[in-house]
Amino acid sequence: MFASERGTPLEPRNLSRHFKSVLKKLGLPETIRFHDLRHSCASLLIAQGEDLTVVKDILRHSQISVTADYYVHIVEKTQRRAIEGLDTLLGDDAVLELPPRKVRKQEK
Repeated sequence: MFASERGTPLEPRNLSRHFKSVLKKLGLPETIRFHDLRHSCASLLIAQGEDLTVVKDILRHSQISVTADYYVHIVEKTQRRAIEGLDTLLGDDAVLELPPRKVRKQEK
């Protein structure tokens, strides 16, 4: 929840308008939504190795499945690092690869 300079609830239109002006000043696409910041936050926390339970708590989700299913877009680099860790653990003879990525309906 965000407050105006007077302490009253911020109108969603005003927040969107201000956010778009910040994007423009930074040279970022104006197609980015304010809500996309939640997705980015979750993905970046996971990419730096944060536990999914901690991410769930930061986003204030009641169930971890919500966080995992809808907000965490795990970076392929993070997945690759996990697989390489298994390669190291199992020895040089092990050759592991990432499985094909499943695309959820909302990503199409």
